[in-house]
Amino acid sequence: WGHSTWKLDSGGFDHNEHRQKRLAKEVEAAFPDVAELVRFLSERLIDLNRYCEESLQSAQLLVNRLMDSQITLAREIFDASQRNPQSPLAGYCSFALSALLRQAPSEAHERIGELIAHDEVHLPFVASAYSKGALVGRQLNDDDRGIIRQVFRSDDASVLGCTLWIFREVAERDKQFAIELLANANPALAHASKGKIFRWLDGDKLIPFDSISDEDLERIIQQLFITPDRLDEYFMREFLMRTARRNPRQVLELVKSRLDRAIAEDDWNYSPIGGLDNAAQSLNFLQYPEGATMFRETLDWALPKATGYKFSYRFADLVAGVFGFAEPVFTSTLEFWSVGGNDRHFAVLAAVLREAPNQFVFSEHAFVVRILRTARCVGKSACRAVSSSLFSSAISGGRSGTPGEPYPADVDMKTCAEQVLGSLSKGDPAYALYDDMRRYAEDGIERALAEGRAMDEEDADA
Repeated sequence: WGHSTWKLDSGGFDHNEHRQKRLAKEVEAAFPDVAELVRFLSERLIDLNRYCEESLQSAQLLVNRLMDSQITLAREIFDASQRNPQSPLAGYCSFALSALLRQAPSEAHERIGELIAHDEVHLPFVASAYSKGALVGRQLNDDDRGIIRQVFRSDDASVLGCTLWIFREVAERDKQFAIELLANANPALAHASKGKIFRWLDGDKLIPFDSISDEDLERIIQQLFITPDRLDEYFMREFLMRTARRNPRQVLELVKSRLDRAIAEDDWNYSPIGGLDNAAQSLNFLQYPEGATMFRETLDWALPKATGYKFSYRFADLVAGVFGFAEPVFTSTLEFWSVGGNDRHFAVLAAVLREAPNQFVFSEHAFVVRILRTARCVGKSACRAVSSSLFSSAISGGRSGTPGEPYPADVDMKTCAEQVLGSLSKGDPAYALYDDMRRYAEDGIERALAEGRAMDEEDADA
């Protein structure tokens, strides 16, 4: 009934295939009458079900092979399942319809039309049939296109869950129709497929990215990237990166609209882009020629909103995920933008710098010194906000090391802080920041050493 019970080796697959073909021929020869064959299969499935319900899955290979070789069996199983949805063969109804779609598409389309003529109750079943290789060995026709459009626009999550494999088969036959499906799909499609629908757009093998028009690309972005809670699923992120190389502003506007939506709905599970809590790779917009301009415009956009915590936290996610901190133009843009600014400018800076990498305060210490001097000219609260954010960025994240010994991160922080302090006067606003980091590192080192002494004492007592 389909189980591979022999030892796997280099020829195991061919051996398995040969045995299955031989078994199918033996069954067909023993039951030339399709009604008798259906009765035999039903009885054996009942036997299997008595043993274990999961055993029915092991029969799929044989039953599917029989239906592929006998279209009359596929019809009989389909009709029997429609008459009695509780019959043992009902679980193979979608396979039967898939076999009909391959071998007798006109008949299959007529049956489907009857099923979905008045409502979408049977659409999950139809979508499942299309996802099981219904187009193998033939091309799409207009009937297929109409049904598949209905599948991609459905509100039913179980229907949308079948689109992943349907899309691939469609794209292999009609790339423009596949693009049309995505551009007009239900926005819930990306969530239902967990973002994996975009795996077929990862590279140009299936659908060349250049074949997607600007209009269709905009519709795909607006339709499918608004609904998911996060945009850091691998294939979604890869698609966004490819889109950004063509039109970075399109992606930026998407992320900004998601930020506004998250605040309006007060939904903390909904992220502008996602990445702060799992170190997802930044889209690194600052590498593009207009990256610095877009960054300044985004900072301006944040000015009226930056004092609210709901906005500032999510804005940090936007900057980290879209622009990143790696390019040299990041600090120069922030610095020039803040010149002549007020408290609100430095509230924006504080939000952004809170999510800077741990080593940012040391690798960019010259910028840190200058920006804190500028902030102090604006006011003590502005200076304190920026300094607090930089301190948080330096100590955030986990630490690892050997029990009883200082964490390497604390040792490095102490060394680096002392080096910077050596170049600053005590009156410099940055001095307090680096002195706080030095003391924080020293406290961590002392705690680790104390734990080590306590461990040694326990070992001595033992």
